[in-house]
Amino acid sequence: MHYSCLVVGTNVDEELEPFADYHRVEPYRHFLEPDEVVLMARHFGLQPTNIEELVGKLREWREEEGGVHEGRLFTWSTENPRAKFDWYEAGGRFGAFLRLREPRIESRWFGLRRQRVTHVTRARKQDIDPEPLLAAPPAALLHRGEWREAPISLQETPSPEWLREFAKAYAQIEDEAILNAMDLHS
Repeated sequence: MHYSCLVVGTNVDEELEPFADYHRVEPYRHFLEPDEVVLMARHFGLQPTNIEELVGKLREWREEEGGVHEGRLFTWSTENPRAKFDWYEAGGRFGAFLRLREPRIESRWFGLRRQRVTHVTRARKQDIDPEPLLAAPPAALLHRGEWREAPISLQETPSPEWLREFAKAYAQIEDEAILNAMDLHS
């Protein structure tokens, strides 16, 4: 699934790293959900309450080492629990969704071709027209290490809650800050 994200900062890679699937973290206990314990027990022909025998099957079941903590099965994991995406690119399917307040002229092909640009994937906040962004905000916003995202909805229009939350967060971004229009995939 692709979704749009506005990343605030000069180094997009650095800003997004803590939220990437491929970002590894210190090992932590990842507890198996009760439904998974039932499936695991059924697979091995054991009772879901037979924790001692199930713990011996963890390696075969999840291909990870694990144990029992406070009566619950767990595996040691280094997967990022804050992961939001597996890859990203600037603009991508959403294109340059940041509309400039004032169009600019950019040179292409070694200055031989000049082009009027109205939308970009990267610019200072003060150079962006906020109206279209606030009317149709991206699905997520990353600013100062804080991830905000729209609630999942089948509607094509953003929820009133997300419109308010995004507008409030957008107002807190400094005018000199660099905004990056990103396409994230999960």
